[in-house]
Amino acid sequence: DLDPAAVESLQRYIEKAGKKEKAGVRAEDSIEGTFGMIDYLDSSAFIHFDPYLILAPNDQGRTYLDCFIKAAQRGVRSVLWYGYMTRTEQKSIRSAIMQGLKAARVKTEKVQSCELHLSLLTDNPLPFNPGIAGCGLVVANLRNSSLDALYALGKETEALYKGALYENRYEASQVFSPWLWNREE
Repeated sequence: DLDPAAVESLQRYIEKAGKKEKAGVRAEDSIEGTFGMIDYLDSSAFIHFDPYLILAPNDQGRTYLDCFIKAAQRGVRSVLWYGYMTRTEQKSIRSAIMQGLKAARVKTEKVQSCELHLSLLTDNPLPFNPGIAGCGLVVANLRNSSLDALYALGKETEALYKGALYENRYEASQVFSPWLWNREE
């Protein structure tokens, strides 16, 4: 975090919780800090990225997608969550993920990706604000049992939202879409 008050607050909380040996806070840009830290991680590490805008560059031109790809290259278990509001944004993110993996020569069998989005997702903004219209996870180097659980959760979430309405008038069914999924369904 770059906000001194937030860093201090987090440090106090970690101390109060008695987790000083297991957790820490760094006062730096989260993309740059993570990008550099990945060099010191091994395959037992796990990183969860939750930035929403995975393609927004920092002052050095790096993105959270760049961090994820570097972690995937190094064999670090990683999950990158992202959100979008239109099919156009969805396609742009998917394309950037595929281009980034290809450019970095990351074996796609190590990477899976799935999304959950409103069934009425289009290229146009929705007539209501559900918060987000869709979101996805791109994951790397996870165990098969974790991938199986992720897939089952996605299918169950889709089933739970079948026939759902937003504000009692907008169709809000969800679609689970494993779009880069290198496993048997």
